[in-house]
Amino acid sequence: MASIETKFDKSVQFLTGSYDTYMKKAAPVPKFLPIRVNIAWQWKMDKNLENMHVNPFDNVDHLINQLSAAYEQRGDPVIDWKVESL
Repeated sequence: MASIETKFDKSVQFLTGSYDTYMKKAAPVPKFLPIRVNIAWQWKMDKNLENMHVNPFDNVDHLINQLSAAYEQRGDPVIDWKVESL
C-alpha cells in the first residue's frame, strides 16, 4: 500500500513540475493581463459595477468612458462627471 502512495506522490510531483515548466514558457507577461475590478460607491449601492475589465495602462479618462458606457447600457446615464474638479 505504501508503494502505491509513493508512486502516486511521485506522479503528482512530475505532473506539477511539467505544468510549471509549460506555464513558464506559455504564460503571458503579467503586466499585459487584463484586470477585473469592482466599482463601489459608498452611498449609492445601486450604482455599483462588478467585474469591470480594465487594462494596466488605462488612464482616468479611459476609466470614465468605460463607466459612462456601462451606466448608459444599464439605462442610467451619467449627466455630469464633474471631471474638471478632480
